[in-house]
Amino acid sequence: MEREKKGEVILGITASIAAYKGLEVVRLLRKEGYDVKVILTPDAKQFVSPLVAGVLSNNEVYSEFFVPQTVPIHVKLTDADLVLVAPASYDFINKVAAGIADNVLLATVATTRAPVVLAPAMEERLWENKVLQENIRKLSEVMGYKIIEPEEGELASGKIGKGRMRNPEEIVRFVKEILDKKSLAGRTIVVTAGPTREYIDAVRFISNPASGKMGYTIAEEVRDRGGHVILVSGPTGLEKPIGVETVQVESTEEMLNAVIENLEKGTALIMCAAPTDFRPVKRYEKKFKKDVKFEPKFEPTPDVLEITRKRYPDKIMVGFALETEFMVWNGVEKLKKKGLDMIVVNNPKTFGRDDIEAIIVDRELEIWDIGRTSKRKLGKIIVDKVENFLFFDEN
Repeated sequence: MEREKKGEVILGITASIAAYKGLEVVRLLRKEGYDVKVILTPDAKQFVSPLVAGVLSNNEVYSEFFVPQTVPIHVKLTDADLVLVAPASYDFINKVAAGIADNVLLATVATTRAPVVLAPAMEERLWENKVLQENIRKLSEVMGYKIIEPEEGELASGKIGKGRMRNPEEIVRFVKEILDKKSLAGRTIVVTAGPTREYIDAVRFISNPASGKMGYTIAEEVRDRGGHVILVSGPTGLEKPIGVETVQVESTEEMLNAVIENLEKGTALIMCAAPTDFRPVKRYEKKFKKDVKFEPKFEPTPDVLEITRKRYPDKIMVGFALETEFMVWNGVEKLKKKGLDMIVVNNPKTFGRDDIEAIIVDRELEIWDIGRTSKRKLGKIIVDKVENFLFFDEN
């Protein structure tokens, strides 16, 4: 039995070495239940076969203007729910911005009233070109197109740089965010991630090995459910998640200020970050030499959750606790002390990894031993529970 179609997506594939990834986007979109119609630019057929695109999409593939049609092809295709171009080449983006419509894909983008999403792919020097960047800005700010910025990685030339198209899974998640019904639509959720740094002198600092992966995963999950996410992130080295408002901070004090400022317009805080617990009483502006004796004194950093809870007693708040022993006991004590709705207790052994071992305790003191699972799966569980809190607190 064929699954019910969730919506129609036009997928444009342009002439790029990343064109083969467009075929994976087709497969993933169909797997999610979308009806996909593929448009190839004339030169894209040098990279991917119309036959393969047709088999994967289970639809006719469009490329030429001049075929027998009672309705022009580009007009016929404008009834779709979304137009996605992945990959979008340098040439294609500049033509769109200039209003040129000399192939079926360009004409479809020019005439559609559906959301348009572009996933660029090109060499770094092309991506940094000032003409292209100005046209990206124009398409985003004036036309309202969504731009899935490329990531840094190995390019077709073999060089490392920014310009590689995002992976198909990320692109499809972004499309789902736009098209699917959203359980968190209209909500603003503040999520924190990563470590903080407390500088001793000009170059040395106290920190911890938190990777930020858990917080970034939670931010993406909230985004995928239609929520407006404000991600307050310490230094992680991770790519900013697509479609997530990101605030970069470095110290614990900066994180506290960013959380308090942004939670004013938010409905919940998921405090996944691992702020450094101590900071030097005095920060030295110069770098100390090895042969200079100095003994820095330390003081506790502000407790972000405790201070934020006092400021916003009625907001939903989820905390994380890093424990090496007595995980349930310590988790319950922190939950009570800080007045949290839920706490996730995890073991530091999974720092930097894609899996995690965790126990969840909620405000009713119910305990869930999650065991070892992926951070993405745990992120879904956490956001599910935040949704439940929001629903029951309002009804």
